[in-house]
Amino acid sequence: NYTSICEKVLFNDNSGKKIAYLNGKIGWYEAPYELKVYDVKELKYCKDIYFPYLFIQSGIKPMIEMRQYKEYSKMLGMIEDNDVKELVIVGYQFNNDDNHINSVVREFILSNKKLVYFNYSNDNIESLLVKLRLDDNYKDNIIIEDINSENCFEKFRNYIIKLNKE
Repeated sequence: NYTSICEKVLFNDNSGKKIAYLNGKIGWYEAPYELKVYDVKELKYCKDIYFPYLFIQSGIKPMIEMRQYKEYSKMLGMIEDNDVKELVIVGYQFNNDDNHINSVVREFILSNKKLVYFNYSNDNIESLLVKLRLDDNYKDNIIIEDINSENCFEKFRNYIIKLNKE
């Protein structure tokens, strides 16, 4: 999971203002009886059952809690910001179960902005264009950084360092 590196390295910004966790993150736990998601830092000992709050692949992804709406709202605000010219995606795999996210990424690219995708799967530029329903005219708007378990941290860190120098 990329939670800690995103929060500690990304733009040296621990506030989380430049990061949106659409499908949860390490440290978030759901209390099913309350229909509430907690950050582990907020939890105190109690008798309730908590389980990690991470969305899995599923055709149905219900929004059940205010924290989710805030993350989606934050993401939409960043996407619509004219000053934002580049979207960096890490810890995400494009698939049909996530077309609610894919459509937003597609709109971002259609507005002639850049997508940098840290790719842990077998996606290539052609498969990503198909998944996002884009034609070849948008090929130059997508940068794919292939990563694996051995190089993911270094590649992401080096990219962020390079980005901060620009």
